[in-house]
Amino acid sequence: MTRETAGKGAASKPAVEEQRGAVRRSGRARNPRGQGGRLREELVESAARLLRASTAGDGVSLGAIAREAGIATPSFYRHFPDKDALVREVIERTFRDFTDALQQAADSAREEPPRALLAAVVQAWWTYAVANHGDYMLMFGYDAAPPVDTPADYPGFLPWGPVEEALEACDRAGLLRLDRPTALGLLLSSLHGRILFWEHLPFQGDAETLRRFADVVLDAVLAPSGA
Repeated sequence: MTRETAGKGAASKPAVEEQRGAVRRSGRARNPRGQGGRLREELVESAARLLRASTAGDGVSLGAIAREAGIATPSFYRHFPDKDALVREVIERTFRDFTDALQQAADSAREEPPRALLAAVVQAWWTYAVANHGDYMLMFGYDAAPPVDTPADYPGFLPWGPVEEALEACDRAGLLRLDRPTALGLLLSSLHGRILFWEHLPFQGDAETLRRFADVVLDAVLAPSGA
């Protein structure tokens, strides 16, 4: 092989070093054409990891999210207009996952008596909160509410669906001590408030304390079995 031939078949050393430096500076190789969707997913997943760990969206910078995803910060703006838009995407997905967990519990107890149906959904609520601490605190703790036309469009109302359906079944069976809106408010505010106490205050005991409290709330909302 002549020197001229070798020069044609290999990149010059300065060119190779320049390419390596570009990769180091950006933190990642460029996505192949048509794979921008994959980078968007990586941004969402990276943000979710950091937000779960911090449970405070304001404490996670856009630069930290970009580094976690392995991209240069300017590349972020090809996929999201700002950090709040990305955080909203994470929160909306988390609300959907949470709602899916409640709906699966409801579907599994669909043939059970109404009280057992409501109890299954309530158990799924606090079980998810305990098993997914970071997700739960992020859903209800970060102020990045998306612009919506009606309350029904806000993802924070999604988890209410399975609870309302179970309460409706109890109402049809004549089990509610209260009117349905009041029962819903008492159930959700009591359960959610107790979960926050359990998460933040010392000496709260294990998750069994949440189960016992949930039973007390159910008894406050529902008439005794057989009544």
